[in-house]
Amino acid sequence: MMSTSTVSPVLVDRCVLLTEALSHAGVPALRLVTIVEEEDMVILTGRLPSYYLKQLAQEAVIPHLGQRLLANRITVNQH
Repeated sequence: MMSTSTVSPVLVDRCVLLTEALSHAGVPALRLVTIVEEEDMVILTGRLPSYYLKQLAQEAVIPHLGQRLLANRITVNQH
């Protein structure tokens, strides 16, 4: 018996866009960022070594938010 997916194709497409936006930023550390999407919000989580990279991750996904809000919950590990 085949299972059916309940994930909206539109939501999958948006998730792919956001993931690609991070990968196209050209910074390998941004692969450590996790993207969680909800109907009205995108949440960035993970750990990065600088506030600059945290901001870069945020700026990479902003053009793809549409009407959704962004919650940047990335923590910075400063040594």
